[in-house]
Amino acid sequence: MADDGFDRRPTRPRRAAPDLDVTDFYDELRMPRRYRESPEDSAAHRPSRADYVASHAQDQDPEFDEVTRALNRPRSNRAPAHGMPGSHGRFDGSHDARTPRDGRAQHHGSSSSGSRSRNRAGATGTSAGRCRRAAATSRSATPSSGHAPTHADASWQRAHKRDVQFRRSILWTLLAAIIPGLGLSRSSRPRRRAFGMTLTAVALVAAFAAGITLWVKPTNAAAIAVRPGMLLAIVWALPIMAVVLTVVLILTHLDLRPRGITRAQRWISSIVVAALTLMISGPMAVASRYAYDDYALLNRIFGDAPSATRPDIDTHRSVKDIWASKPRVNVLLVGADDTKQRHYRDRGEMNTDTIMVASIDTRTGNGTIIQIPRNTAAMPFPENSKLHTIYPEGFTTGHGDDSKSFANAIWSTVEAEHPDAIENTKYPGADALKMAVGEGLGLSIDYFLMIDIDGLQKLIDSLGGVTVNINQRLPIAGNSEGKPPTGYLEVGPEQHLNGYNAMWYARSRSESSDYDRMGRQSCLMKAVLDQTNPETVLTRFEAIADASGDMVVSDIPQGMLPAFVDLAMRMQDANLNRLLFVNGKNGFQPWDPNYPMMREQVAETIARASDSSNANKPVTGKSARPSATKSKKAAPKQGSHAAGGKAARGTSAPTSASPTPKDTESSLTDVCGFHPIDEQNR
Repeated sequence: MADDGFDRRPTRPRRAAPDLDVTDFYDELRMPRRYRESPEDSAAHRPSRADYVASHAQDQDPEFDEVTRALNRPRSNRAPAHGMPGSHGRFDGSHDARTPRDGRAQHHGSSSSGSRSRNRAGATGTSAGRCRRAAATSRSATPSSGHAPTHADASWQRAHKRDVQFRRSILWTLLAAIIPGLGLSRSSRPRRRAFGMTLTAVALVAAFAAGITLWVKPTNAAAIAVRPGMLLAIVWALPIMAVVLTVVLILTHLDLRPRGITRAQRWISSIVVAALTLMISGPMAVASRYAYDDYALLNRIFGDAPSATRPDIDTHRSVKDIWASKPRVNVLLVGADDTKQRHYRDRGEMNTDTIMVASIDTRTGNGTIIQIPRNTAAMPFPENSKLHTIYPEGFTTGHGDDSKSFANAIWSTVEAEHPDAIENTKYPGADALKMAVGEGLGLSIDYFLMIDIDGLQKLIDSLGGVTVNINQRLPIAGNSEGKPPTGYLEVGPEQHLNGYNAMWYARSRSESSDYDRMGRQSCLMKAVLDQTNPETVLTRFEAIADASGDMVVSDIPQGMLPAFVDLAMRMQDANLNRLLFVNGKNGFQPWDPNYPMMREQVAETIARASDSSNANKPVTGKSARPSATKSKKAAPKQGSHAAGGKAARGTSAPTSASPTPKDTESSLTDVCGFHPIDEQNR
């Protein structure tokens, strides 16, 4: 065919351009990087070239294979194809139709045609790449929907993805508040992820070790509360730990939270992080305050003050080694009749209304409570002491019924009149009372603990009250001089008393006697011991510390406190007996005591304290009647009660939770049970 200058190649019919919204694609390119989809998310639905061609193949004629070859051809070798974008990168769907003018130009100017072809070939690669990226954006629309994707569709997908990521970040932030570092283990940054994993492992190991330690030996936790050095470390460590955990929590949330969140999501994240921060730092701040209060309390009460009668024990050893070297410990317990109204201590006086000794076997925890009347006269002092030189016949004025000869006057008298009789001590009155009681009972008194009436009332209130059995109707606030009572404590089992009523349970005597009151005092002490547990101490610690700070005096050194905590735990499951010295029993007379007989009874009672028949049980609820284990030398008088026996006709039955003067030794479990007067008289 003659070359007439026209292109005689067959032309294909004009076809519609692919329905691609290239504008959306360019808009996305102009977006800041933080608002674009991540490469991983885009790759999840990016179509391949074959997918793009297959999706449009059904609408093309056979010559569309040229487009396929152009798209699959390497970028450097691509030539312009019909229906593809030109050198200007515009995809308008127009085919490369040749006009006679173009044909003449190709026939007469081959060099210019070749240059034009090279330019088109160079631009085709860029245009084809743009076409493929635009096709990837168009795939976001549902193929079956039949409509082209729009910019709104892409924005909705990005918003939905941000919502999902935001919810996940909130969830992991919550988990990070429970287990420190767990949220950072999901970080995309390797260093933060490694730090989070390390922190999580440390937290889990520490929690597991603490749980195992408390489960194996719960006394370890209580021992921490009586170690001032450890308490001071906790005071500083907890706030620092709270700051560190708060920073880790905030960093976790910011690291996992997606960018470009809405204003509402920012408010939600701020509220959640603030609430979790308070949940973490609040308890730690409270615990730090409790630790400081405990530290101050220990320094006020157990300040390692000098004492002339305290044993020299190496407290740097373990608790086991401490008690191994001391098989028995004797503690003098003193109740001072001092209130805000009386102000005995302000006047240099100390009326020790209650005097008892707790003698405890440190191996088993079995113990004996020994009580002497406050009006016991002529208490002796050790022969090698200065007080024995001052009082060679004992602490007496020569008259056994003189109040200045009573045991409850020793503390204040020695402090006021003979402060130099005992050297190197902070409490000369307490040391004098320890020496006198120990000499009279045949014991070596190691430590003392004094609490006044106001302190007892506050202490019981801080513990939430105490439950005791009341076997006799007891007047409140009355006296034997005619002052009427303001109320009564009624008879009944398991009566829960507040601090004020518990104080009168231990003090009331206007319708009974000093000896009945002595018995109730030991029952109250046992009830407090039985019903005090670590949970109560922890939940009410601030009130307990406030009640005990100014009302308790002791010479127990701080180093011995962990050992006493361990001993107190063992005493809760041990046997506890009581020995009362009452007027007219076994030859005891408070104005003229038989001290050799008293020492013998004390030795026998301590020896029988490990008897299995006196197994310690809770003091509340009905129990057997008081059992009276007599001394070998003591012949019971007619009408006295045998263990488990009924009262003889014509004799008076016990009038309270304490035994009658005819009962001197008994199990606190039995004697403090519920056995009212009516039942005993049947």
